[in-house]
Amino acid sequence: MLPDEAKEPVRKKDNLSVSLVEELEKELMYTKQQLHNTIEQMETSVEELKSTNEELQSTNEELQSTNEESLTTKEEMQSLNEELMTINMQYQSKAEELTQLNNDMKNLLDSTQIATIFLDNDLNIQRFTPQVTKLFNVIHTDVGRHITHVVSNFENTSLKDDIHEVLDKLKSKEMDVRTKSGEWYNLRIVPYRTLDNFIRGAILTFNQVTALKEIESKYKLTLHSWKILMNSISAPCAIISENKNLLAVNNKFANIFDISTGEADSKIITQLLNKNARPQIDKLFKELTVKKADKGEATITLGGKKYGLYAEIIKSETNNTFILFLKIKGLLREKRKK
Repeated sequence: MLPDEAKEPVRKKDNLSVSLVEELEKELMYTKQQLHNTIEQMETSVEELKSTNEELQSTNEELQSTNEESLTTKEEMQSLNEELMTINMQYQSKAEELTQLNNDMKNLLDSTQIATIFLDNDLNIQRFTPQVTKLFNVIHTDVGRHITHVVSNFENTSLKDDIHEVLDKLKSKEMDVRTKSGEWYNLRIVPYRTLDNFIRGAILTFNQVTALKEIESKYKLTLHSWKILMNSISAPCAIISENKNLLAVNNKFANIFDISTGEADSKIITQLLNKNARPQIDKLFKELTVKKADKGEATITLGGKKYGLYAEIIKSETNNTFILFLKIKGLLREKRKK
């Protein structure tokens, strides 16, 4: 073979190697570039992971703080719950006490057998006891109605004006009222005062006094009979109570002391006497009351003249009270000195 022909395959082989090397270099360059990009991406990812980790750590710290706050809040809620339970128990105790007080008040009002009405400032019915139904045509659904809108069983009562008078003057008022059936009641109206001293209406109580009225009527009739009987007596005489109050006098007794028989009812016997006669009356009373004598006599001086007194005690069946029958026997004549 010729030398040039022998070198030709070598050249081709070298060219092929060069080409292969170039290809390999290109691939290497590409691989390096890819590796570089991958490294950059990895670095970016690492940075992002670091940032995410920091955020997670921060979030974890926040969560821990939130958890601590939740625990604190839980403890506060438990403490608050315990306080609420304590307050609830106190309220339950107060409610039971209030219920007990209401029951006690209801039973107390019912046991007194006194008709009672509670009114507000506008005279609307707030509460009433069962006994009120005998005096007013009222039922439980009438709570809240005006007192004048309820028909009463009383004769000629100015109830509205009387209640307004009590609320205006803030002073209690008492009077005797009569029902259409002839029964008597003592009506007492008082302002309703709160513990803070506020006026929140009025209270009306009706206490039956029919028996007392009958006794009073019999008493007046007895005194009238005594007056008629004493006027038939020629001597001045009077009926006196254990407190020395004049209960009844006849006309002759009234003439001696220059008073009317009507005025005598409010007088005390010692008020009509001069200072010289009072000790004699006191002595006579003492003899009859303390020494418990049935009869007694004394001498008093009236207008410069001496009079003889005769007194007799009249006791009640129980001997707890008494009245005194007093009679002026007449003018005493003084003995002449020889």
